[in-house]
Amino acid sequence: MHKFDSVMRTDSSEMTDVESVITS
Repeated sequence: MHKFDSVMRTDSSEMTDVESVITS
């Protein structure tokens, strides 16, 4: 689940609908 790191680091840079829900 290294993608979590990317999502947290990129924030809304490369945030997708699915990733947005996960981070919410």
